[in-house]
Amino acid sequence: GHDRNRLIEIPVGFGCRADGGRIVDLHLPAGALIVLIHRGDQYLIPRGATRLMCGDSALVLADGDELRQVRQILGQPEGVPTGLKVGASG
Repeated sequence: GHDRNRLIEIPVGFGCRADGGRIVDLHLPAGALIVLIHRGDQYLIPRGATRLMCGDSALVLADGDELRQVRQILGQPEGVPTGLKVGASG
């Protein structure tokens, strides 16, 4: 495919799968990489054992399809059906 990798900041949502979870346990797509975590006024270099917290922002390097998956893992509460579209993207 011709998908290009993009670097996007994704906020960690309250009650989502990532909230309080270790990066290694999130099962992010193979090509997606969390480059940096912004927490409060500090920047953390993420490791596999690093726990994400609600209110963090994760700087993610991934292509379009992977970014959608990462957004769901980082940003959506567990109980929300993934087919739900809140608004048009773009």
